[in-house]
Amino acid sequence: MKKDTENLRSHLLALMKDVSLPINEFSNLQISEKLSTARSAFIFGYQTALKTSIEELSFSLDELPASRRGFSLEGASMAIVLIDELSKSDKPLLQELLKEKSHAEKKLYAIGVGWAVARLQKPVGWIPTSLDKKYSGAVADGLGFHHGFFNHFRVFRNGIPKNTSFNTNYDRGLGRALWFFFQGDFKGLYNAIQQFSIERHPQLWKGIGTACAFTGNSTFKTTLLEIGKKYEKDIIFGVNVGNNLLNSLVKLK
Repeated sequence: MKKDTENLRSHLLALMKDVSLPINEFSNLQISEKLSTARSAFIFGYQTALKTSIEELSFSLDELPASRRGFSLEGASMAIVLIDELSKSDKPLLQELLKEKSHAEKKLYAIGVGWAVARLQKPVGWIPTSLDKKYSGAVADGLGFHHGFFNHFRVFRNGIPKNTSFNTNYDRGLGRALWFFFQGDFKGLYNAIQQFSIERHPQLWKGIGTACAFTGNSTFKTTLLEIGKKYEKDIIFGVNVGNNLLNSLVKLK
């Protein structure tokens, strides 16, 4: 059984070696650099979770600066849920990971669970039993981000999906993925949103605002407000969500 677990962990390490996107001629290098830091932090959390015990993992994550820690928490929980589900363990590691964690930490872990949901091809709305159902919205956010990030051409270039069957949190995740995908190409970002049905725009803009703040790009809020004038309240709401979450992590240090 131990050998099987080791093989699973090795397989999962190879699964997520990189989560980068190419920089294009319209990318803003200042934004791209911040996003690169976010991606490397996610990979750090993911890989550390596969290489260490839960106790060692928690210690490693606690030592990170707030600017990297949030993304590392997401990566770690993705890896842990994949291990739990694929190994069919009777003692879920996620339950151990979540012990004595703050609300902000659990929310970020839940977003990472959404990544795992996507990889495991679980149905929308599924969450592991170790996670309180009040975090299902954060899971949907992570699922939306994963779909937008890894299927970006299908989602953002072709406007798929256009239906409204997914909840608002899912669309906020898609919005966050937009910020990562377009890396400061504000015209491309705006045009991509127009491919979605208009009732989904507010949540997409909220997600964009959150990503802008949480990746340390709040200086570009003014530009966002210029291109998304109609959705100013949504953008500001999203930016505040990102800043508040980041500040919560700072206070935990």
